[in-house]
Amino acid sequence: TARAAVGAGAWERSDWGLFQRKVGTVRAVVGGSESLCRSLTYMCDGKDIAFLKPVGGAGTNLMHGDFARKLSPSEEALTLHMLKHRRPLQGRRVLVLGAGLGLAGLACAACADAACVHLTD
Repeated sequence: TARAAVGAGAWERSDWGLFQRKVGTVRAVVGGSESLCRSLTYMCDGKDIAFLKPVGGAGTNLMHGDFARKLSPSEEALTLHMLKHRRPLQGRRVLVLGAGLGLAGLACAACADAACVHLTD
């Protein structure tokens, strides 16, 4: 459960320039304890796709370091490709392996009219 959104700004270009996004800071319960998180909201085909990235507390001691919490350029590219070519996904079950922060899978669930979307990392 996220609480106390702070500093949710205006729409800006994403790190890799493929989407519009808003960035803010919230306190959320992650792994059973309250943590400070970045709130990211991406505009995907007219729909807001929002997720949290822990920046302090639970969820920040990662085996592969900080890279595991970054949205990669390939994640944005996959999301854009899926939005441009969503017809093959309509009515299908979709499995996203190595979902990372999950932008492509969340956008698929919100925009592609897939029957079911599963994300795993």
